[in-house]
Amino acid sequence: MLLIMLSAIAYAFLLEYLAVTHNPPAYRYNQFVIKLPGPVPLGICLSWGTIFYSVIHIGKLLSIPLYLRPLLSALLATGIDFVLDPIAVALGFWTWEIPVQWFGIPWSNYAGWFIVIMSFSYTHLKGYQRFPPNCKGFWGDFLVAFLAIIPSFFFYLIAMQSYLWLAGSQWIPEELLVVVIFGVALILLFRYLPQFRRNHSIDGVILAVPLTLYTWSVVELFISGFYAKYPVLVIVLPSLALLGIIGFTWPYLDKLLPKITAAIRDEKKEQKA
Repeated sequence: MLLIMLSAIAYAFLLEYLAVTHNPPAYRYNQFVIKLPGPVPLGICLSWGTIFYSVIHIGKLLSIPLYLRPLLSALLATGIDFVLDPIAVALGFWTWEIPVQWFGIPWSNYAGWFIVIMSFSYTHLKGYQRFPPNCKGFWGDFLVAFLAIIPSFFFYLIAMQSYLWLAGSQWIPEELLVVVIFGVALILLFRYLPQFRRNHSIDGVILAVPLTLYTWSVVELFISGFYAKYPVLVIVLPSLALLGIIGFTWPYLDKLLPKITAAIRDEKKEQKA
């Protein structure tokens, strides 16, 4: 799993480098301490890696059909982006140079995130299905993890160009196109919802990533005063964060719910006393 995270960090740098060095660039980064060539902030690449690691792990725990895991990974990762990006842009971490829609973010950003995570997840799953971990030693695992970048990148280019072509046509509004993409993914996953496993032991490391990002985003929404510009975010962002947290904690629900229930019961007893 560490190699998967490292390959995701490398893939993130590749995509971010191409985005910020494109003429004209889609966006530019502002206030980051450590920057790689591009300039691409090191923190952005590390964030990509940890998010990808988390969503891949959640899909494995839920034991859903292999073909659905990339969709789940893409939804979980993009869900974080829907909450995080408006706050990051409001705080000046980066600036978009193209027209924006979702509270300062273009719809194409979310479509791109979905395509990247879905394709990268799929190539990793197929690679490790063909060559299970440790069957070829360290270098075999290394090649599976990093060679997944190549087909993922070409799929991303084709799928993203198709999306941009559709979004730029008069056939379907871009907002509706985004709804269709995420709606179809959700419908396919909800069909298997009763079969999702929920009895795993709680993994604090995996949950730390989404919980930290969601909590930071919601807290900054109020501290920064960004909610005053878009009052509807007071409802939208916490609601999306809650849905995302439910998605990430689903594999642990059978262990979490009794603890939460017991804590509430103990608190009520203390209040009565």
